[in-house]
Amino acid sequence: MSAIIISGGAADREFVKEQYEEAKLHAEKHGETCYVIAADKGVECCLDLGIVPDHIVGDFDSIEPAKKQEMENLDTQITYLNPEKDDTDSEAALNIAFEESSGNIYFVGSTGTRLDHVLGNMMILGKGPEHNRKIWMIDPHNKVYMLTAEEHPACAVIRRDKQFGQYISVVAVNGTAYGVTLEGLKYELEDYDLPSFTSLGISNELVDTVAKIRVQLGSLLVIEARD
Repeated sequence: MSAIIISGGAADREFVKEQYEEAKLHAEKHGETCYVIAADKGVECCLDLGIVPDHIVGDFDSIEPAKKQEMENLDTQITYLNPEKDDTDSEAALNIAFEESSGNIYFVGSTGTRLDHVLGNMMILGKGPEHNRKIWMIDPHNKVYMLTAEEHPACAVIRRDKQFGQYISVVAVNGTAYGVTLEGLKYELEDYDLPSFTSLGISNELVDTVAKIRVQLGSLLVIEARD
């Protein structure tokens, strides 16, 4: 069973609906179901779209009273968090996804106006390999995921016919990423040691029908972006 997390930065309702329906369809094609989690203010988006989450989690300190009442009238599991806590609502939702599902995890609405939350959400993508799971963070302009050397194979494949955005970037996280190879892109690399503090991997482009990104040691954030 896969999971989709709808977070508080979900301003574009139509995009959320599209991703929700795609996640459900993908799960159904594989004979599975999709576990839906609303993270804090993401429940407002679910209510607006008529989506009933399987689980709602958050401190709900910024939700409108009428929406909170509507939420509490739903026949679904709700986990209330203390506003003063060590992890974010998004990370709490991700931990629930690890417990309640076993397949891919899709993060929708995890970007917004708060850069600190955006960066925090990008960092927790690194928890995926620890659980042998793939996590995608998606908004109308970006698709972000983590590639680590621990994955088998440690290779991301981007096909032109399924490409999310025109621009492809790679950023080393958790220190230097060793043995980075980029194939099928305008700016290729071969067994390159990519440090964290550089913009070298930003704004590449697909020039072949298939691009491959590999890393031998370390972790890369892979970002497919469009204007």
